[in-house]
Amino acid sequence: RAATTLRRMSSAVRQPKITLTYFPLRGRLESVKMMLCAANFKYDEVWAPRGKEWIERRAGGEFPFDQLPVVDFDGKRLAQSGAINRHVAHLTGFMPEDPWDQALAGQAFDATQELEGAMPLVNLLTGDRHAEMRAKFMKRLPRRLDNFARALGPSGFLVGERLSYADFGLHFVLDLSTLVEPSALQGHKELVAFSERVANSSAGVKEYM
Repeated sequence: RAATTLRRMSSAVRQPKITLTYFPLRGRLESVKMMLCAANFKYDEVWAPRGKEWIERRAGGEFPFDQLPVVDFDGKRLAQSGAINRHVAHLTGFMPEDPWDQALAGQAFDATQELEGAMPLVNLLTGDRHAEMRAKFMKRLPRRLDNFARALGPSGFLVGERLSYADFGLHFVLDLSTLVEPSALQGHKELVAFSERVANSSAGVKEYM
């Protein structure tokens, strides 16, 4: 039902031209991509510059706060992944309407950032450094998972009766955690069911996954 509502909403709203600029890896724009796909929004991807080109373009002020990712909406550039996620949530219908629910979604989404230590483990680190950081991540993981399991409401989502951007954020970090340790969600059937619920929430998300 929620997916049908979102498709109607996205077809009624003028879709801006959206361009994502980031590295070719699974990172801070995954939840953004899932929301865009769920709402049938089209977007382009541009790989971020590296080396000397990155230094020169950053020095020229092309990237707000000297950071990536950035996303352009009809030529207007937005940086910082939290701000990007919230803006896309408003565009695609994944931002709760009630102000208190918006605050709860923001609280949950910010909490998902505590598991982003999985990103360098999956995408970058190797050898002794990987082993060291993996040990630290795994030490903290059980308590984080317990917190998210308790945060799920009766609907099986983090806030209210339908998907919000916080759910996409949680799905992403749970998926990363299982790449770090395949048995990470063992003992958390509710989180496994949650991830399956999000992954199967719409045809667009299924196709993206």
